[in-house]
Amino acid sequence: MSSKEPDKGSGQMAQFIEAARELGCDDDPERFKETVRKIAESSAATQSGEEEVCQGSTPMSLEWEKAHLLRADQFVADGERRVSEQATRINHMLDSGHDVSEAQGRLTTLKVALAKWYVHRAEIHQHINRMEAQAT
Repeated sequence: MSSKEPDKGSGQMAQFIEAARELGCDDDPERFKETVRKIAESSAATQSGEEEVCQGSTPMSLEWEKAHLLRADQFVADGERRVSEQATRINHMLDSGHDVSEAQGRLTTLKVALAKWYVHRAEIHQHINRMEAQAT
């Protein structure tokens, strides 16, 4: 397996794929793979935003993880809002008789990103719980 291809059986990747499938984001396997690749490439930009939120706390400290969780909550809320707005746009376009194929593709991309954030947020929660259990 090359470094560019994640192990699909690994915990995080498997959770992400399952969450995306539950959201109906894998209609076309090739399009799904391409969307996942694009999201993975953009994660570096996202990480720089997380560093700003966590500035002043030690990485991997409980305080840092809780700040990281707040940032993930923001991403989830933004993602949910964007999915809802796009679905509303599609409904208006359908009512007006417009082609919605491109809009539906964008909706799928938004759902894939949201699925990634659900999994990421759950992992942060688990990590915080482990850190708190170790502290007691």
